[in-house]
This record gives sequence, C-alpha cells and structure tokens, in this order.
Amino acid sequence: MAADDRCNRRRGRARRPGLAVSVGCLAGLAWLLADQHDQLGRAIAGLGRANPGLVVAAVACERVSMVSFARMQRRLLLAGGQHLAIVSAVGIAFAGNAVSVSVPVAGSGLGTAFSYRQFRRHRVSDAAAALALALLVRACCRR
Repeated sequence: MAADDRCNRRRGRARRPGLAVSVGCLAGLAWLLADQHDQLGRAIAGLGRANPGLVVAAVACERVSMVSFARMQRRLLLAGGQHLAIVSAVGIAFAGNAVSVSVPVAGSGLGTAFSYRQFRRHRVSDAAAALALALLVRACCRR
C-alpha cells in the first residue's frame, strides 16, 4: 500500500466526525424550526417594531464593551511580560464570548478554555495566560 493511499484514507476518516456533527446540527435546526416556528415568527415580527436608532446604539455599546474587555486582557498580559497585538486580543475576546454564550451549561468554561488555547497559540506563556484569565474571571464575577 502506497503512502498516498494511507494518507488519503486517514483524511477520509478525519472528515467523517465533522460530517456527522454537521448532519446532526442540521437535523437539530430542522427540528427546532418545525417545533418552534410560531415563536420564531413572533421574534422576527418583533424585529420589525424595533427602533433602529436604539439597535445601532446597542450594537455600538456592545462593541465598545468587547473592545474594552480585550484591552483589559491585553493589559494583564503586558503586566505579565507578554505581548499580544490588539487585533488578536479583540478577535480572541469576541470568539471566546461567542463560544461561552453559544454552549448551554458548560459555555463559560469552554469560552475560557478557548481563550487560553488562543493565547497559547499566540505564544503567550502558560502562567501569563492563566493569570490573565483568572484575574478577569475574578473581576467579572465579583459581588
């Protein structure tokens, strides 16, 4: 058996779980649309009554909030002697937040783990990444 054949067979196996997840997600979406179509219709109708100025203001405020969060992460990393470009910090903040609000129950943990892995991908040390995330969690969850 040639090396190319083995490589192609491995690639095919690697695609199967992704395909299964995609099919499962599409099936779940189809079920959700069929089961909750009346609620979805009411939500879409409610969008038509939204004040466009308030929607723009809300989007702008959310953007400022997320960029501020990314700058705070970046500043904590800089205090730990690590450098992360602002563009990367903003991307990690938005993506980590998307993960945390998209996954029920375990979302916040998965979002933090995602952010940690992204910091490591950008060559931030283990200690600085863990400290920055721990301090942010502590600051955000403080009562």
